[in-house]
Amino acid sequence: MAGDWQIVTYGEIIFDGTLNKYTLNSGNIHFDNLNDHSDANFQLDFSAYSDFDTVEYHLNGTYSRQAIDSVTLKVGNEAYLFNVERQFKTDMNFQGGFVPKRKSVFILKKK
Repeated sequence: MAGDWQIVTYGEIIFDGTLNKYTLNSGNIHFDNLNDHSDANFQLDFSAYSDFDTVEYHLNGTYSRQAIDSVTLKVGNEAYLFNVERQFKTDMNFQGGFVPKRKSVFILKKK
């Protein structure tokens, strides 16, 4: 998981199951290597829009693995659970929520 990833697609699953697709302006996420530490740094810079909404994140914080398929992102006093739905050496499906009742779906490609 450590390294630089480009966000290639973004969407949100709303609480009623509706999928909102967005057009990317830009998107990158960096994960430091956890090594033997329980937490490591991450940085997310992302901007996207749809006909109904604009989403923009510029976040720095720490992350930790809860299990092979789940990660907690910590920003300040807030913690956000994300699922790693699929991870290979060069791509990852990363899903979780920064906004209540919405699940962000990021498709990432390794830089």
